[in-house]
This record gives sequence, structure tokens and C-alpha cells, in this order.
Amino acid sequence: MKWVVLTVLMLTSLQSVAEKEQDQLLKEFHNYGITHCDEFISKNTVTPGDWKFFINKHPGGIDGSSTEVFLTQISGKPGQTFKTSYTFIQTLKQCFLHKKGQITAFDNCDKAVDPMVWSLEYNLPGFDYKRYKDNKGIILYAKEIELNGKKACLLDYEFRTKGNHSIHYK
Repeated sequence: MKWVVLTVLMLTSLQSVAEKEQDQLLKEFHNYGITHCDEFISKNTVTPGDWKFFINKHPGGIDGSSTEVFLTQISGKPGQTFKTSYTFIQTLKQCFLHKKGQITAFDNCDKAVDPMVWSLEYNLPGFDYKRYKDNKGIILYAKEIELNGKKACLLDYEFRTKGNHSIHYK
């Protein structure tokens, strides 16, 4: 029973830290002018475990009735860290996202790419890459690499999605 209580307390504490990070993230988006996409941003940036973010707005980007903000998120733990880049755009009617990520799998690509999820679309042997696609239209590029004398797989993915405006929470 003692372990159950301790586990519940730890999970509550982790959830509280994650909520504070999410609140800070949304506050930063508001500072950059994206104020009607809170639910869309929250839904598309949820990451288990520790994470840090860097947010900016490039000069000359979209602004005015449409606003474009870039987010880089680092998550995971040492030995299993993920870098994800987001471009969020708020227009007068909707919210848009272009998301790109990179993962290093410490296995060869044949084991790292699940054939139940990903279908081979193009084999690009002259370029050391294979291009895969899942049933949602997400594109994955896989490349065999060597790290510290062991086979690994570099996985790059990207996709676009859109969502409706949501209420701006202060």
C-alpha cells in the first residue's frame, strides 16, 4: 500500500511539473501573438518525461492576420533524447502545424522501422535512405549509420495537420 501511495504522489508531482511547463509554453505562444490555438498546441506538443523548449519568431515570417511561431522541443533522457521542430501558424479561421522530428534508434533500420506501421515507399540506395509512409500520411526517412562501432538508424519524420481555434486562456 505504501508503494501505491508513493507512486500516486510521484505521478501527481510529475503531472504538476508537466502542467507548469505546458502553461509556460502557452504563455510564450501568447507573447508571440498566437492566442487562439491553445488546445491545438497542447494536443500536438504533449511529451512524456522531462522536456525543454525554445520558441522564436523569425524576422520576415508570416504576421498580421496570420501569425507564425517556431518551437524546438528537446525531450527524453540521456541516451534517448528526441529533437522536434514545430511551425505553428494561426490564421483568422484555423490553426496549422508543420512538425519535423529526428530520432536515433540504437538498432539497425530493419528492426527500428515497424512494418506493421510503415510501408516502404521508395528505396533510395544511391542516397543511403529509405522513405516510408504510414496510413495517416506521415513521412519517415530512415538511414543506416554507425555509432561507436555499432549499427544504428537515423529516423527523420514530418507531417502537417490543422485544427480549429480554441478559447484563449489567460
